[in-house]
Amino acid sequence: MGIYIIERPMIQYLLYLSLAIGGIAFRLLPHPANFTPIGAIALFGGFYFARGKGWLAVLPILCISDALLGFYDWKLMVAVYGSFLLFGWLGVQAKKQYSLTKALILTLTGSTTFYLITNFAVWIFSPWYPHTAAGLVMSYVMALPFFRASLAGDILFSGILFGAYELVLVFQPFPSFDAKFKGMLDRHHFRDEVGGIDERLRAIPSGENNVLHPRQGVL
Repeated sequence: MGIYIIERPMIQYLLYLSLAIGGIAFRLLPHPANFTPIGAIALFGGFYFARGKGWLAVLPILCISDALLGFYDWKLMVAVYGSFLLFGWLGVQAKKQYSLTKALILTLTGSTTFYLITNFAVWIFSPWYPHTAAGLVMSYVMALPFFRASLAGDILFSGILFGAYELVLVFQPFPSFDAKFKGMLDRHHFRDEVGGIDERLRAIPSGENNVLHPRQGVL
């Protein structure tokens, strides 16, 4: 299944800005602990933006909101920030052989990985739990309520972001093959579901009036 690769600088800028403002505002407003859209923003950006740069939107969200809320132990911050960047990397991987089922699996993977990494960091870098096997288990058990909240947030906000984008694709009018798509091929902008140029499309005669399905274009 093909996907949109967002490459227009202005569209990228506006989406970066929207995601960053939304993520910062959500972290600053009252909300259940760990119930945030940060993981979803990283996953969505990594999947949909050109060259996988969209997931970097999580860095300004985390840095600005942490500056306002208060920084904490840098070792724990590295674990948190790194876990969210891993979410973005998972989004980049979802470009290959995309399906909604795969997106859901990657969301669950990201949430679980965040839970495992950050609570391991809490156990090893903080004095809150004994540095024993029993202390590690206790760290994970005590964090289960937060894991449920983060998992719910990741699933909900991923559904909102991916769903909204899919709706845009459904209602997005697309020009004829001659007007736009041939130029995209010449500039090597079109990518199929495995990330390469679909060479078969070069064989289509330029005189044919073909209409491109919006899920296979470049926005």
